[in-house]
Amino acid sequence: MSNGLYRFLLVDDEEIITRGISENIDWVSEGFEFLPPCSDGLEAIKSIDVNKPDVVLTDICMPEIDGIEVARHIYENHPETLTLILSGHDEFEYAQQAMSLQVMDFLLKPISSKTLKKHLAKIREVLKKRDERSDDREHLLSLVTKSRRAVTYRYLSRLLGGRLTRPEPELLSDDLGFFNKMECFSVICLEMDSRDILSQTESISPDLLFLTVEEACTEALIGQSDFAKITTPDNRIVVIIGRHHEQSLSREAVSTAARLIDAIKKLSQTTASAGIGEVVTRVEDVFKSYRQAVTALQHRLIAGDNNIFLFSPEESKDLELRMIFSQSRESIRRDIRTGKKEDAVNTCENFLNLLSSQPLKSRQARHEVIKFVSVIIEVVEEVRISDAQIDGVSFSDFLYRLMDVVSLSELERQLLIFFEQVEKVLEEKRESFPRKKLKEITKYIDDHFADSSISIENISEKFFISSGYLTKLFRQNLDQTFVEYVTKKRMERARELLKVSEMKNYQIAEQLGFKDPHYFSSSFKRYFGQTPSEYKNSI
Repeated sequence: MSNGLYRFLLVDDEEIITRGISENIDWVSEGFEFLPPCSDGLEAIKSIDVNKPDVVLTDICMPEIDGIEVARHIYENHPETLTLILSGHDEFEYAQQAMSLQVMDFLLKPISSKTLKKHLAKIREVLKKRDERSDDREHLLSLVTKSRRAVTYRYLSRLLGGRLTRPEPELLSDDLGFFNKMECFSVICLEMDSRDILSQTESISPDLLFLTVEEACTEALIGQSDFAKITTPDNRIVVIIGRHHEQSLSREAVSTAARLIDAIKKLSQTTASAGIGEVVTRVEDVFKSYRQAVTALQHRLIAGDNNIFLFSPEESKDLELRMIFSQSRESIRRDIRTGKKEDAVNTCENFLNLLSSQPLKSRQARHEVIKFVSVIIEVVEEVRISDAQIDGVSFSDFLYRLMDVVSLSELERQLLIFFEQVEKVLEEKRESFPRKKLKEITKYIDDHFADSSISIENISEKFFISSGYLTKLFRQNLDQTFVEYVTKKRMERARELLKVSEMKNYQIAEQLGFKDPHYFSSSFKRYFGQTPSEYKNSI
């Protein structure tokens, strides 16, 4: 914050977007200093490191480094900065990644000045609370003996990391004396459930939310004896409990985890899950119980949120195997999309090796094969090559037949044949694309340029090419950008409507896909050198 203004950075490679946002809002009156916008992720990261903005609004699809990587850089290096994602389409996978990076909000293009102002008001409140909490925290820290707290934190961090060293006892907090008295130890690991983090950040920043969760845990542990609590850098709350008897400790760990989860939900209106590691009998082995607790938390992917998960070696091995199979399916999806036969073949070989190396029952093995082949069928339909054939049989029918193959060697042989054909078909599509598909794309734009949702991202998705390649096609073949092409179509249509109709400016703007009439007027003036009203009067 400088001169009483919060610093706002916009990251977008579309000039019409950056101009519209920068010129149609009185930033100072809204309480913000509008920093020079960035047109790509690499430039944005440099600006963030130098200018340390309070808020970053970044597009997702950009050259070199995309918006998700910008958000990750902020998450890892500037946790106090609020991040908002701007996208041309509602993409669930992007939302999932944004959720894991504690992005404050996910906004869809085109965004009007009125809508953005509403978000700015909400952002100001979050930043204000952040500053208030920061002031309170600094005051609190000034009342604590910093050296003892730092030594205690370092001791617990090394203990959980399996790098235990013995510091001078008098430098440690008195609360850690139980490590020398108790005979058994167990670790509880808590994490906020991600979907709740995303919804809460609409009204409160992730940092403030997590501080509230920490406070809830602190209050829930009042009266509890012989324990230590630490927050890890990856936002896990870890509680280490010590007791004299293993059986009583196992029961108490579960009841303590339940009390913590309940306290978090009541105080912060969010949910959390807990993993509990096995009981260990040596302080030096506490890190093993911690790792088990983290592993147990992965069962959330299957069992759902707001639960307590106990570590079980057998279940953890099964979970790990299921996750590896899931990764294989995602890899084959990516490999077919990119049309790289070598990568697809390697993924298939790894999948088949995994099947043959695991003691799976025949029913389990067939189940995994069906899921793997089903993903292949799905993505083949997605990339629109399902009409291709192998020896007179369509791709889909060919793949369905694979589900009846009884040997892994035959399955491997058939998949290799399939991927050779996939690569051939995709290569033919790529070679003919500039001649055929660009005409289809421009025809589609000509028919839909008045659609407010039209963008380079949804066009790329519709015609299954990257936004970067689409941009290149427009520049090389039409000597203009995608945005320039769409803008030209809209402006020419606007001029026609002004000539032949009595429609108001806001009606024309709405008909041409502009949600903000003022933005339409400013775009018209930049294009023709006159406002719509001035042009109308000159006719």
